[in-house]
Parts: sequence; C-alpha cells; structure tokens
Amino acid sequence: MKETSGHCVFSCKVHNNLLYIGCFEGHLFVFDINNRFEKKDYKKLQQGIYDIISYEDEGEEFLIFGQHFGNIDMLRCSDMKRMLSTNPTKVNTIF
Repeated sequence: MKETSGHCVFSCKVHNNLLYIGCFEGHLFVFDINNRFEKKDYKKLQQGIYDIISYEDEGEEFLIFGQHFGNIDMLRCSDMKRMLSTNPTKVNTIF
C-alpha cells in the first residue's frame, strides 16, 4: 500500500471489516478490507501508534490507541471522532 510507505507500520487491527494501521509519528490509516483495501480514512494522532484495542460501552464501539511516550487517544468507530486524548502521568512508554 503506497499510502503507508515511509511511515513505519507499528501496529494493525481489523475491526468491522476495516483495517486500522498505526504508524510512526502518529499516522493512522484506515482501509476497507472488503473493497480491495480502498483507503477510507486518515487521522494524525499524537505519536507512534504501538497498540490498538477495541472497546464497547453501551452499544457504542471505540478504538483506543496506545502511543509512544504514553499518549492515549480514543476514537469512536462510527465517525472517527476523537473522544479522548490524554497522557497519563505515570505512563512513560506504551509498547
């Protein structure tokens, strides 16, 4: 995928038929795995995205992104809106 070239892929997760690829410097690419990996979205988060987990609360789905130097961002899956952006004081690095 030429969109991710040069961005050093650190993490990936398939969720609801979408492939989320977390890269160096906070680049987040989203591809549709059912439509020939068509690029669906792009977001710039705070830092390198080392971990991606899914989370559900009262029927809404979210993705949580653990980043280098402890930053955490949470995006709502339905519209990719950032719901949380934080840097916990006791976390230095997330791998």
